Amino acid sequence: MLLQLGAQTQSIAQALTTTYDHASDLQAALFSAKASAENIALAESSKCPTIGASLSGNYN
Repeated sequence: MLLQLGAQTQSIAQALTTTYDHASDLQAALFSAKASAENIALAESSKCPTIGASLSGNYN
């Protein structure tokens, strides 16, 4: 005989989404981690070489 407790089955992603929606401190930590990841990406992009070009001339 199975006993049903009324619990819903959730994926890990659904459970995390629900948790982040209801826990402001976890939501703040998630945003902080995302901002840090963005800052790392920006810092790494500054290491890449840049290419510049210019063109000038006169028409007589």
